[in-house]
Amino acid sequence: MTSKKIQYQYRIFKKYSILVDFDGEPRRENVPAAVEGETFKHWRLRVLGDGVTNLTVFGPHIPAQQTTMVGLKKWADNESLERMFGNLANEKNRVRKEGTERVKAVERSFVGFSKNTLAVLLDELGDSLEGATKEFFGNFQNSTDADIDTEQMLRELILKFNTGVRQLRVANAANAANLKA
Repeated sequence: MTSKKIQYQYRIFKKYSILVDFDGEPRRENVPAAVEGETFKHWRLRVLGDGVTNLTVFGPHIPAQQTTMVGLKKWADNESLERMFGNLANEKNRVRKEGTERVKAVERSFVGFSKNTLAVLLDELGDSLEGATKEFFGNFQNSTDADIDTEQMLRELILKFNTGVRQLRVANAANAANLKA
């Protein structure tokens, strides 16, 4: 069952307070308003079109107190309802699966990026980069992985930066000690 059909069934329910099940696709997208005195036959053609078959209608029904449950079950046409709710469940699962796949694709885009992206950035910065910087990022470009792992690159970048800052601090302390002496 298509998402379009399910949405149309829901719109019919909202407008007419009846559940419908049918084979085929409705010819319209919007459910038209009720027409005073319209017969079911005319309603069916106007709302669903002539391409719809096996129409089943479910609406509020208060059975007589002496109605047997077997009789009520036969009246309710349980198979159509089961099919309808089964189709709704299938559609829900399809939409959930699509959503899960989209989330995974977005997650992958944050986990890494292409080597081409890094190459473009390095080319743009060109000669303004120090040799050690070019070497650091060149190691990622030359790795055997298809993409660059963002977390791994940031981890190594932080460690290198920290090492450089520490060495600069030690060198500055040594220079200050030499100037005092």
